[in-house]
Amino acid sequence: MRNFLSLASVSKCLNSRRVTAHATIAASVSWGLYFLNIATPGFLDRAGNLKGTDFLQFYTAGEFFRTRRMSALYDVQQFWAACERAVPGITNRHYFPVYPPQVALVFSPLSSLPYLSSLLLWVVINVVLYAACSTALAFMCPTAAARRSAFVMSALAFPPFLSVIAHAQVSIVALACITGAFGAYIRRMPMIAGIALGCTVFKPQVFVAFLVALAIVRSYRVIAGMFIAAAVQTFLTTTFTGAGALMAYVRLSAKLPQWNASVLAVKPFQMHSLRAFWMLLPVGRAAMVLWLVSVTATLIILRARWHRQSRAHVQFAVLILAATLINPHLYIYDAVILAPALVVAAEESMIADDRRAELIRVGLYALFACFFLGSVTRFTHLQLSVLVLVVLFCALSSRSKNLHRGSDPLLVDRC
Repeated sequence: MRNFLSLASVSKCLNSRRVTAHATIAASVSWGLYFLNIATPGFLDRAGNLKGTDFLQFYTAGEFFRTRRMSALYDVQQFWAACERAVPGITNRHYFPVYPPQVALVFSPLSSLPYLSSLLLWVVINVVLYAACSTALAFMCPTAAARRSAFVMSALAFPPFLSVIAHAQVSIVALACITGAFGAYIRRMPMIAGIALGCTVFKPQVFVAFLVALAIVRSYRVIAGMFIAAAVQTFLTTTFTGAGALMAYVRLSAKLPQWNASVLAVKPFQMHSLRAFWMLLPVGRAAMVLWLVSVTATLIILRARWHRQSRAHVQFAVLILAATLINPHLYIYDAVILAPALVVAAEESMIADDRRAELIRVGLYALFACFFLGSVTRFTHLQLSVLVLVVLFCALSSRSKNLHRGSDPLLVDRC
């Protein structure tokens, strides 16, 4: 029994055929349930939730820009009233305008369409963007993509992808920026990588997390690129929306910590970072201290191991994992930005032949399972996905002693 449950035994069981089969089942069940849930007439799904859920805040923000009322966008009461007008008959769906003015600018064309038509178009755009990112990652990590069926089905079954579509969120746009940064970084173009990363400033928590991680490893050219992109995006946004909207957003953002329970952590069991991990545990006021300690430890490990990695794609994957862990506000749909790191991790598990490769392979499988079972955390108060991310971060940041490309563990057909 002990040998059967050993890391090596479990790892060998995760061959290409089995991974493809499990991913196909997971994708079929999860997407089937999603389509069954939304296959209802009107604005509400079978569970009584608004279709697209989070899309209402983007749709409403676009309406403020389109009707030239940006000065009122960050007035919470006016925003709530506009949300109720945007979808006739739908009340008490209150969102806070927590996104910067550039989001209103981008969604203004979509706000001219009826809500459901606009939602459908946004979903199609997200699917196309995700397919483009997956294709780009397949070219940049050919070993991981060599098992085509496993790669495609895993991409479809990736729980954060389904969550982005179900919530009609903007996280795949951030993924596109990070995928572009990844491509530039592995081609030794740090300034371009920074510019691509800087485009994530529309999601401030993602931008700041990467900025902190890069500052720790002293990657100053990437940081310079981030500031350039952020400055250009802010300047262009201010040109169209006015400085008043930006200042109103800054003032509202300063108040958000006071509304933590209702704004920044509505469903902590759906969050997947170190902050959520400690929030969910019954540790009381110690949660903040434990979070800061664990973030510090993550950054120390990142700093110690960053320059030991001679391969740029592994460096950037470790950076993504670190930025994800220290991100204070990372919901399941935001975890889609992990895709490049997970593809690199899959490739590492194929080209290495050591315990590290086995740990990464089992960790990847476990992460998918933890994402699917995330709702169980409401009862257990233990977010296992964060522990798995820590394991992957530590394993991927350590150097492998047995790298080779002549053996592919995913070709093993039986355990």
